[in-house]
Amino acid sequence: MEDNVLLTLEYDKILVGLGKHCASDLGKRMVTRLRPSDDIKEIEGWQADTEEAIEMILQIGNPPLFGITEIKSAVIRADKGGTLSPGQLLQIAESLRVSQALIDYVEEAEVSPLRDRISNLFPHQGLYDVINNAIQADESIADRASSTLYRISRNIESKESQLKHKLNSIMNQAA
Repeated sequence: MEDNVLLTLEYDKILVGLGKHCASDLGKRMVTRLRPSDDIKEIEGWQADTEEAIEMILQIGNPPLFGITEIKSAVIRADKGGTLSPGQLLQIAESLRVSQALIDYVEEAEVSPLRDRISNLFPHQGLYDVINNAIQADESIADRASSTLYRISRNIESKESQLKHKLNSIMNQAA
């Protein structure tokens, strides 16, 4: 569709209005990339998907899409052997949690192609647990992320305690 037609239809305002109903930032970004189609098969597919989603929402309520984020770049980086930041790891863990929540959600739904697609998500509970045990909500590395880190942390705490005790002893002698 030509840009002047989209301008006449105030398509940008339609997308802004639609974006206000998105449950996640990822959904809002996806809305900005929506473009009309003149391919009848594509349009019919979109309508079927929409009808199916509406039926599922009416049947079992709104899907648990809270917390869903874009993790594509982090997954590509990890696949290439790159290092991920604690924040990226937490986003992956959150996506795994949302995947499991969606799987649990569709268990109540009638059998449908949408339910089948959601059921094929792989929440990888083991990876989720490893990330949540290693990274804290403030994106810092947890002491229990590895046995070495835990040992170092305990040694630091012990030395701090000894130093505090020694300083208190000196202060008491001076008084």
